[in-house]
Amino acid sequence: MRHGNKRKIIDYNPDLKRNDPPLTDLGRKQAEITGKFLKNHLITKIYASDMLRTQQTASIISEILVKSVGYRKELREIHFGLLETQGWNNFANIAPEIYKIYCNRNEDFYYPKGENGEATYSRLLPFIKTLMDEQPKNGLIIAHGGLIRVLLCGLLGIPFANRFHLGNPYYNCSITHLYYNPNLQKFQLHLFNSVSHLDSHLITG
Repeated sequence: MRHGNKRKIIDYNPDLKRNDPPLTDLGRKQAEITGKFLKNHLITKIYASDMLRTQQTASIISEILVKSVGYRKELREIHFGLLETQGWNNFANIAPEIYKIYCNRNEDFYYPKGENGEATYSRLLPFIKTLMDEQPKNGLIIAHGGLIRVLLCGLLGIPFANRFHLGNPYYNCSITHLYYNPNLQKFQLHLFNSVSHLDSHLITG
């Protein structure tokens, strides 16, 4: 699932070298409702990105589910490079050629001094190995819209350039359900970007 609604500010974390804003009050409410919804799903394990907004989302949900959280740096959002400090509004000025590719959304490009989809998936591999070793019956991953798109592409064999066509917008606290089929040894997508548990006035992306 994706984290709750975050503050639209630049709040740079020098330790993570990322923009790392907290949740809004709405984001906390989204997380609370999602946690109550997930009580019926018998979650056995929670994994989360160690960025602030995912930590806060995971803390709310773990309290409701009475489960501890395993924080993983591999689950951090795609690194957007110079945009982390200079903001998305300056994208066209910072790197005009990359911005044109971004607008067309048909290539897996590197953000200026940041990551692309393939690089992001490569640093996800240690976490995926952990997931395959532990094979939790009902594991919950709390991460970021861009990261979840990349994870889905990698696990389902979708070209990383096509991630931009998965969920537009990718909703806050939306739920995506992947099932691992041991007979086929493949992941299968059962639910995508669902916010059916949230009232319409609480849906943001």
